[in-house]
Amino acid sequence: MRILAGEPPMLHARATIQTAGRYVHDPELLMLCDTLGICSAMYVPLTARDRVLGCITLVSGPSGRIYTAGDLSFATDLGRRAALVVDNTSLYEREHRVAQVLQESLLPKLPEIAGLELAGSYLPSERGAEVGGDFYDVLVLPGGSAGLAVGDVVGHDINAAAAMGQLRGLLQACAWELDADGGDDPGRVLDRLDQLVQSLNVTDLATVFYARAEPQAGPAATGPCATPSPAIRPRCCDCPAAGCSTWTVRVVPPSGWVAPRYG
Repeated sequence: MRILAGEPPMLHARATIQTAGRYVHDPELLMLCDTLGICSAMYVPLTARDRVLGCITLVSGPSGRIYTAGDLSFATDLGRRAALVVDNTSLYEREHRVAQVLQESLLPKLPEIAGLELAGSYLPSERGAEVGGDFYDVLVLPGGSAGLAVGDVVGHDINAAAAMGQLRGLLQACAWELDADGGDDPGRVLDRLDQLVQSLNVTDLATVFYARAEPQAGPAATGPCATPSPAIRPRCCDCPAAGCSTWTVRVVPPSGWVAPRYG
């Protein structure tokens, strides 16, 4: 239809199937107009934000009513309002999908590590967001060990999610860099992370638990920590036997850290 090409609304006060054929190129629509016994017609574009989304065809049939310029003005306003609703819905769906993809990209994809069985689940507290300020991550480090992290950025909105993404990236970089240099102290990772977070002004407040898991022969062990220590045991049995692969978890607080007292 010429309306879809950008032409203004059209009024055919006295229309026939022949005159309708000049503007309507859809055979099914023409057949419908013929069945209705077209005697008057209006063609109104659905225009929103300078884009033509479609066209409304209004036809008067057996009643014999003849459309007027006032009817065309009313139909044109109706078309604009309908087009804006359609365009707003489409825009919301696109923005929601983009936000959903971006937020889902912030969630970690747990790696496969021999001797460790990993599983994770993330349930956001905010209905309007897929992720918030909380995060977890498992890192495969250069020396063959694994870094285990759980953290929380203050807030539960999309801003907290953005800060969380930056914090996770910095933590990964710090852990990888220090491990590549032969460092095995998780506290140094948190020290370096704290320096970067303050220097780059990533967030006002965040907490991070970071542990380093190392493959070894023997029972699993944990280092000192103010929070409950992680429990890791081998998949094959309750009591490690000869040749059984287990992991030691080193949890070392950062420098200057003082364990709180409870009770």
